[in-house]
Amino acid sequence: MTASPQITRSTLASQARRALLERILSGAMPPGERINETRVAEELGVSRTPLREALAALARDGFLGGEPGRGYVVTPLTQAEASELYPILGVLEAAALRLGELGDADLTALEHLNAQLATAGSDPDHAIAANFAWHEQLITTCPNTRLVAMVRALWLQVRRYEYAFFAPGESRVHRSVGLHDGILSALRARDVSRAAELMEAHWMTDLTNLIPRITQVAREPALTVGAVAT
Repeated sequence: MTASPQITRSTLASQARRALLERILSGAMPPGERINETRVAEELGVSRTPLREALAALARDGFLGGEPGRGYVVTPLTQAEASELYPILGVLEAAALRLGELGDADLTALEHLNAQLATAGSDPDHAIAANFAWHEQLITTCPNTRLVAMVRALWLQVRRYEYAFFAPGESRVHRSVGLHDGILSALRARDVSRAAELMEAHWMTDLTNLIPRITQVAREPALTVGAVAT
């Protein structure tokens, strides 16, 4: 009989990190919230040791602030960080788009994914999942694996900002769908340079719309990202 694989401490730490990251990205742990290690360990069903390893990993990645032994807090959304992340992401996605060779089947897939985004309504989870699926499809043919890895790493960093972006609901969804349509039109015309320019402009437009939301969250830290009024 084959023995069941044992769950190691490192596996528990990884699982705890993923669970906490999802809470942070979803706004369940809003920016500025202090982490109660005892309560979180009980909720996740893990001991303090793997939890602390998970918290330290999240702190290294910038999702938490603080130090071991002095407590952690969820890193606030800041205009400064968003203003660094969004332009870089636009440049890198545009570069990946230029290097790829999207065929007709890829463009059809992009159209279907954009149609799914259009149905997100006021559900930020639906919007974010559909939006990132669209962007993933866009760079699927890029041959530079390091560039793709960099883009995906930045997606993880901006995901919590995207909750703030999509929280107002359908108006933001419609804007994103429209921007995607413009990029698709350029790709259909085989004008990759134009599509890449529109991709950079897409992320800069998102940043412009996002900044007032970040300011509002900073003024009302007790609210979760998704609960802030438009």
